[in-house]
Amino acid sequence: KLNIGFGRIYREVSGMDNGSSLVLNANARPFTALDMQISPFKFLRYSFIVGSLEYPSQSYMNEKWYPENTGSNDDSFFFQNNYTLNMVDLDFKHLHIDFGSSVIWPNRFAMGYMFPLANFVEYQNHVGDADNLQMFGDIKLKYQGLGEIWVSLFLDELDLSTLLKKDVFTYTRDMFAYQFGAKYVIPKLPFATLSLRYTKIEPYCYTHQSINYTPWFNHYISQNYTNDGYNIGYYLDPNSDELRLDFNIMPQKNLNPAFTYQFIRPGA
Repeated sequence: KLNIGFGRIYREVSGMDNGSSLVLNANARPFTALDMQISPFKFLRYSFIVGSLEYPSQSYMNEKWYPENTGSNDDSFFFQNNYTLNMVDLDFKHLHIDFGSSVIWPNRFAMGYMFPLANFVEYQNHVGDADNLQMFGDIKLKYQGLGEIWVSLFLDELDLSTLLKKDVFTYTRDMFAYQFGAKYVIPKLPFATLSLRYTKIEPYCYTHQSINYTPWFNHYISQNYTNDGYNIGYYLDPNSDELRLDFNIMPQKNLNPAFTYQFIRPGA
C-alpha cells in the first residue's frame, strides 16, 4: 500500500493516544508538506514528511537590528525553515514499536534532508551543519478488549557524557521529553475508555540556539521546533509537566460525552 498526499493540514505523528504525540501533535498549527506512507506488509509501515514551516512576527526580537541592517521588515528574512521527518512503525497484535528522526533545517538545497531513506544525524555530521535534529521512539503493549500501556521518548539534544555522571535529569544541556500512558476499556459501558498519562518536558526542549553565518545566510536564523510561533511537538512549554485524565463514552452514535482533567505545572 502506498499513500501520498500534499497539503496544509493538522498532523498527529507518533502519538499513542489522541493529541499525545511528543513529535508532531494534532494541537500544533498546520503547515504545508508532502506526506508519504509505504506499507509493504500489514505489520510494517514507513512514513516520510517534508514541508515548509511558517514564520511568526520576529519584530519583538529584532526591532533594533533591522531594517537598518537589512533594508527590509520582511520577517521571513530570519525564518526560512523546512521540516523533514522519517519514521518506521512495527505493529503486531499485542505490541507496537515506532522510531524515527526529524530535523529543522534552513531553506537551502540540502538533498540529504529531502531523501526519504537518509539518516539525518549521520548526514549532518558529514556536511558539518548545526541544524536542529531530533530522535524519537514509542513502545506500546495492547490487549484487545482490555486496554494498552505505552512509553514515549523524544530526544531533542542530549549530552551522552551526563549518562555516566547520573545527572541526565539536572543538566540543562540535556533537552528531551518523555511520557507514560495507559488506556483502559471499561466493560459493560458502550465504547467507554479511561486514559491516564504523565508527560514531562525538560528545560530547553523544543528550542535551539540561533545559528549565525550558516551556509547561504549572512545573518542569524532561528531554528526552534516551532511553526507560526507555536511548538509543533507536545503543547506544553519547556520545563513543565502534566498529569492528564480522560474519560470518553458513546452511548449513542450521535452522542459522545467526554471528561478531561489536566494538572499542569509550568516551570521558569
